[in-house]
Amino acid sequence: MDEHRLKRCLRDEGAQVMLECHESLDSTNIRAAELCKEGRTDALVVSEEQIKGRGRRGRSFCSPKACGAYFSILLKLRLSREDFGLISLAAANAVHSGITSVTGIDVEIKWINDIFLKKRKVGGIMVEALGEISSGKEVPVVIGIGINCAESKEVNSLGVEAGALGIATDMREALIAGITKNIMDLKNGYNGEDVIARYKEHCMTLGSNITVYEDAEKRIPTYNAKAIDIADTGELVVQTEMGELKLLNSGEVSIGLSL
Repeated sequence: MDEHRLKRCLRDEGAQVMLECHESLDSTNIRAAELCKEGRTDALVVSEEQIKGRGRRGRSFCSPKACGAYFSILLKLRLSREDFGLISLAAANAVHSGITSVTGIDVEIKWINDIFLKKRKVGGIMVEALGEISSGKEVPVVIGIGINCAESKEVNSLGVEAGALGIATDMREALIAGITKNIMDLKNGYNGEDVIARYKEHCMTLGSNITVYEDAEKRIPTYNAKAIDIADTGELVVQTEMGELKLLNSGEVSIGLSL
């Protein structure tokens, strides 16, 4: 990672953040949380590799050295409990837009916040609130992002070989800067209807027959359903084989692809 190039790309994008670049970290999210405890905000933490990269539900996220873009953004957002679910969708939109605008690659979003290319996962997003969420108050939030840029032989926590964007590693700085600008723009506020409309345009899960795993840790199928919509607060609306409508705000869904 070229720190000088990254600073230039951030400046060109107009993304005003404090930057930390590391050769190796346990997790960029952990470091961002430490910065929050130190009273910092509007910070970008980048690492060439993560020793203990984390995904949703504590799963490991493969972060081999110099093969991807691994970074976390610390910022404060005005949140309520009702719209917190929209942040994951807004972050997914920001990552999708950054990838397509910088690389020209048309990726897709798998609910809630995984990035897929050609039926393989190439990226993931994890959103963590670092304070109590109450309506009208700013809350520190860390948005951790991992994107596989170059092919590697690493496998994910489910034993599946990870996909990759297949771009040159010297494009990572522009990619990180573009996504960071999109994330930082959330500080200016966002319209829930617009977030959902954009998300639905690129969500590969909608319209698919899926298997729902309510206990995602044990990976035991709970029931089959069809994903039919995204609710106003970000939940996935599914219809079971018996015709029952359900809202999912947690758990795991599989559409027969590499998770």
